[in-house]
Amino acid sequence: METNEHPRSHMQTMSRREERRGTGWMFASAAVLAIAVGIGLVVWFFVPGFSAQNTPKNAGVLSDQTVGSSLASQQTEPLRVISPNSTGSYSVGRDENILQTEKPNLNAFSPAQLQAVHDYVAGHQQDAAQAVNFSIVVGAAVPANVKLADMPPQLAQSMPSYKNNQFFLVKNQFVVVEGPTRRIVAIVPTGNAKESSNEQH
Repeated sequence: METNEHPRSHMQTMSRREERRGTGWMFASAAVLAIAVGIGLVVWFFVPGFSAQNTPKNAGVLSDQTVGSSLASQQTEPLRVISPNSTGSYSVGRDENILQTEKPNLNAFSPAQLQAVHDYVAGHQQDAAQAVNFSIVVGAAVPANVKLADMPPQLAQSMPSYKNNQFFLVKNQFVVVEGPTRRIVAIVPTGNAKESSNEQH
């Protein structure tokens, strides 16, 4: 029995079917791959432990000075610098002045000023960080990714010589920072106000 279908046209029909099937598999594979990449990105960015930490690791032992103050920030007005770690002559000289006038006590503060600091901190414990990844010591540079707050009005009034400074709270320390240079100029312990006052003597 003869058929009118030509063998060549049958082969063309089969190849079109296979072509459609292959195109379908290609689209399905691309969709699966896109979903897998999307899941991978979500895991990378949002699941702790998969992405690298943004905070730089410190290779050495971190210093944690509990009390101290520098007179340099009160004696002269700082200029704005590009970076606290700049090697420019002004930055280097300013850093040396802060370090040379540093005292491991709170003589720069009166008992009334210390009380004002403690009163402020007592109402803002929720703003204190538990730890930081850099040294807390008078003269140290505060990294650019650390958010500093302007001196609040009540403290600016109590401590006029520090009114243009900024600060941050960490654990049990009120850390005063010279804004333009981002150098720590005073560290006030935020424990008992009377105990801190006694550290001046």
